[in-house]
Amino acid sequence: MASLVHRDVGDQIATITLDSPENRNALSRTLVGELTSSLRAAGQDGGVRAVVLTHTGRVFCSGADLSEAGGGSMADATATITELLTTIIELDKPVIARLDAAFPGRWGAWVRSVGAGKWMLDLWAANEDQLRSAGIRSDKVDNPRLCTGCRTDLFYSYRRGHNGRLISIAALPLVSAFSTTREEGDVAC
Repeated sequence: MASLVHRDVGDQIATITLDSPENRNALSRTLVGELTSSLRAAGQDGGVRAVVLTHTGRVFCSGADLSEAGGGSMADATATITELLTTIIELDKPVIARLDAAFPGRWGAWVRSVGAGKWMLDLWAANEDQLRSAGIRSDKVDNPRLCTGCRTDLFYSYRRGHNGRLISIAALPLVSAFSTTREEGDVAC
């Protein structure tokens, strides 16, 4: 059986590719096992400074592989996915997902250099852009721009010892986030 996950290292970046486009890169037992192993290998590689998750096909990941839903126990499936998520959280290197197929033309606007070999995904800009593209007027989006690193009094971060973790919150007022009349670019209720 061909591998469903590929790992390539170059320029201090481990690129891990989900390669199961026929089922939209669904999280099968095999894919989750290979992904967990690839992440661990990247974590143990002293020459790797960051991990990029990417994909083949049009979809990054469609979620659980429901064709496997009838086999195995729910407890085993939960333990396996928890192990994957724990591996990502505990990895002492930034892990980002490259979603340029899902968001064509936007990825470059959301990722910016923050120094030699260092890149940041601006979740604030990505959230605001997605809300605007969904028809929410810009004046109706309130983004408090909070992060776990700069507001340790408000947020707990597992990775706080490693400069915290950016979280992105975009708030919409309960009333009038959507226009009640059709204006160009707005969504009507």
